[in-house]
Amino acid sequence: MKRAWRVLWLISIAVLLGFYYRHLAADFPNYSPWVDWSKFTDEGWYGDAAIRHFVRGHWFVAGDFNPGVALPVLPLVEAGVFHFTGVSLEAVRALAVTFFILGLIATFFLVRKFQSAWAACLVISLLALSGFNYAFLRMGILEPPLILFTLLLLVAASRGRWRRWGWLTACGVLVPLIVLTKTTGVCSLPAAVYLMWRANHRLRGPFGRCCVVIAGIAALLGSGYYFGLVAPHYKEDFWYLFSANARPALTLHSRWDAVWGTVVDGKWADPWMYPAVIGVVVLSLLTARKLWRNPLFGACVIWIASYMVFIAWHCNLQPRYYLPILPAMIILVSQALEYGVRSRQRILTTALLIVLVMTTAHNAGQTFGWMRHPDYTYVDAARALAATVRQDPQPNRLLMSISGSNITLMTGLWSVCDDFGTDDLDVRIHRYNPGWYASWDDIDEGTLQSLDEFYTVRQVASWPAMDDPDRRVLRLWRLVPLENVKWKPGRTEGDTEPDDADENQ
Repeated sequence: MKRAWRVLWLISIAVLLGFYYRHLAADFPNYSPWVDWSKFTDEGWYGDAAIRHFVRGHWFVAGDFNPGVALPVLPLVEAGVFHFTGVSLEAVRALAVTFFILGLIATFFLVRKFQSAWAACLVISLLALSGFNYAFLRMGILEPPLILFTLLLLVAASRGRWRRWGWLTACGVLVPLIVLTKTTGVCSLPAAVYLMWRANHRLRGPFGRCCVVIAGIAALLGSGYYFGLVAPHYKEDFWYLFSANARPALTLHSRWDAVWGTVVDGKWADPWMYPAVIGVVVLSLLTARKLWRNPLFGACVIWIASYMVFIAWHCNLQPRYYLPILPAMIILVSQALEYGVRSRQRILTTALLIVLVMTTAHNAGQTFGWMRHPDYTYVDAARALAATVRQDPQPNRLLMSISGSNITLMTGLWSVCDDFGTDDLDVRIHRYNPGWYASWDDIDEGTLQSLDEFYTVRQVASWPAMDDPDRRVLRLWRLVPLENVKWKPGRTEGDTEPDDADENQ
């Protein structure tokens, strides 16, 4: 490919990515193919340590949900951003887009090492145009930094030969960085190990020594964090994250349903690309075994397989879990296309070109449609809720809600979570004495029983928000203390909220 055309192609991609920074406060695209719980909660939950630090003055709330203990990377980066921008949804999402763009740059260099320049441009073009990426990777969730660090690890591993200390050190630092961003990042480690094995020409001695160096650096950093900070002070909160995400025991039938659902739901990533990936892998095992000569091909197959094994085992079929493997899917198709062109296999080349045309048309329609027609129902509802609370004469503004952290991010209104926490709900209610409760559509029966021990619960207002069939209306309830309750709701213990402190959020 001539340099001028390649530069023009990259400029077009840069212009497209510039539109990712527009309408950052808009809803997750309504009436999209994906119903994912993260759009109601995760942007607040996983940045909560940074949000609380700037809104409340301290990052840790005892007994509440504190995921920043086990997953500190994202809140630390967000805290650095908030230092300059203040706490805002737009700042969090701009950071997520920046992670995504840096991930595309890493993808370009990874693909360019093993394939042609036009293949690298094709891969990042399809990733930038993907409606799946546009919907999720503009959110302040864990996946954007996870994908970036994973791609950087693969770049480093592909160059990590013995005595190349810089690349080996980078791998050793990136491994704990990935795990402390999101624990599912361990699923990408087998792909990195495979790339390093190939980089060392499949020689056991050099490869083994590389692994020892990397494991030593990773163990030193990880154990230093755990034993230096977590174990002495926050051990319960660290392990709570894993128990909270544990799935119930499955029967043989339900396990099969999970496996089948995992395979079928891969179409969430791309309804055209995913079947093509399956076809390419099958073809590579039957007739196109030359594809395996490229180390990146095997690494991508391992990358996809390891993540899908985790999804099936975890049995929590959320669309966002397929985000980290979309780059691997597109890379596999690009390699098969390049193989088809070079070996002059017209049927394979034609079939893959049809897939690329269809997926481009499909994604362009989705992405540009959402760019042109953003909705703001969630942020409008959150701001209306906060205004209602602030205008009420009662002094207690503390909100309890499963989406409380998101509402704090959007409005600055103080909140605690009613769903997750190291203390039981009734203990948290008694400790923090919330004055308000917010729920989606209605209050869970078990939660209502706990609230009824302390309050009379009165609905104050409601606002339609988002398109989820189970969460369409955000409702606000005032919590009026019962006369026989000894305490009266007030400020959270240890908080020193100045008058109208959150008016400027």
